[in-house]
Amino acid sequence: MSGDFVDPFVTNQEELLSCYNGTIKTVRLALPVNYKSIIKFVCDLAQMEFGTVDNVSDIRNYYVLVLLMAGVIDDL
Repeated sequence: MSGDFVDPFVTNQEELLSCYNGTIKTVRLALPVNYKSIIKFVCDLAQMEFGTVDNVSDIRNYYVLVLLMAGVIDDL
C-alpha cells in the first residue's frame, strides 16, 4: 500500500488512508483480473510473522489487503 514493495507497511490509520487516496488516483483498472499471486504474497507475510511468536496475542501487525476490481477475478 505504501508503494514500496520492499517495505509495504504503514504505521497508522492516517498513513493507511493517505496511501489509499494516493493509490486510487493513480491506478488504472484493466482485464484480466489476476489476484492469486498478490493474495499469496500477503498471506505469506502474515504467516511469517505468525511463525515468529509463541502466543497469538503477541502479534502486533494487522494486514489489510485492498482489492480494486474491474470485473470478475480470473485466476481464483
